[in-house]
Amino acid sequence: ESLAMTTRRTFLTSATTIGAGLAIGAPHAVADPGEITGQPTADLPPAIRALRPMTAGVVPISVAERQGRIERATRLMRERGIDALMLTGGTSMVYFMGIAWGISERLLAAFLPVRGRPFLVTPKFEEERAMEQVALGPMQGGADVYAWEEHEDPYALVAQALQARGLATATIACEETVRFQFSHGISRLAAVTVVDGTPVTAGCRMVKDAHEIALMR
Repeated sequence: ESLAMTTRRTFLTSATTIGAGLAIGAPHAVADPGEITGQPTADLPPAIRALRPMTAGVVPISVAERQGRIERATRLMRERGIDALMLTGGTSMVYFMGIAWGISERLLAAFLPVRGRPFLVTPKFEEERAMEQVALGPMQGGADVYAWEEHEDPYALVAQALQARGLATATIACEETVRFQFSHGISRLAAVTVVDGTPVTAGCRMVKDAHEIALMR
């Protein structure tokens, strides 16, 4: 029993270490099972010795690919009479913008308009962290950032950004996981209509290209 517990503990520790390596994208994280378990490779079970890095040869989604996704989304918006797509923290924001952001009670949102530059509305104290991610994604050098202080109304900044793009009277598509408090805040803007953004987001995300299929595999 003691040996079984030790083996189980070693395995779980190894799996956790491997998972952490994959999460941070370390190319050498599981180079040698012996390095992970701390045991000589020859002493490991055959199934463990046969393990190979599952991330070997993986090519991340590029900025150009995300830009292509934005272009497809823009085409779908034009076809449906939508003026801008609103994204908050979640998988769609990662898919289009490369920005990974958690759920918060404060509005941080990316907007993809049918014309004009994309823009980001962010709490002022989060601006630096947000810009670090913007600099790595498809909005690098091509987005405006509107930062709001705690005493300011972030939706007034959204209205300002829309007006600057000639979209004061706009139909805004909210991505399907946008929280009600945010979609409701947008809906209170004068001359703005809020609609479901699923036809745009799903219209892009449901169709996988060869690179996406390779990553899934």
